[in-house]
Amino acid sequence: VGVGSETPLPDLVLQHVSTPAYGLLGEQISIPFKIQSHLAREIKTVISLQSPNGLEAKKDITIPPLAQLQDSIVWSPRELGEYTLTLKLPVEQEEILADNNGQSFHISVRNETLKVLVVESLPRWEYRFLRNALARDPGIEMQCLLFHEPGMKIGDGKNYISAFPSSKEVLSKYDVVFLG
Repeated sequence: VGVGSETPLPDLVLQHVSTPAYGLLGEQISIPFKIQSHLAREIKTVISLQSPNGLEAKKDITIPPLAQLQDSIVWSPRELGEYTLTLKLPVEQEEILADNNGQSFHISVRNETLKVLVVESLPRWEYRFLRNALARDPGIEMQCLLFHEPGMKIGDGKNYISAFPSSKEVLSKYDVVFLG
């Protein structure tokens, strides 16, 4: 026996907020969300991300009538630590339920540096591109080893090492090793 209306109540529902477990200090964190509209008109509104300290970020969105919207909001944390954030939609006049317009979630902000070793036999274009890109990234501590051709000395300069790590223990200090 079916009970209830065949059409949903007029409402906006913040259905799903998908957050990463952690983010890095100094990086932008994208927080995807999904909104379901059961209203017969287009809604132009502002979704906001709030912390206990106040407003963190906001974004103008347009929700189509009787449809779903998938989007994301970007947050740039300013301090290390554990955060409980709330993503909220303002309540529209014709909405029946107001308690489904927000969701809270937990995220940790860390400061991590990846240790990378780039080993190459020749200074090819790919090696130079990778070395320069990694050197510019503030979240990466990079070292290089460039062998050149037989008879030439090993590459030297800023961030260069003079020999391949001598043991597994020394090599294990790197998070990533590129071998060219």
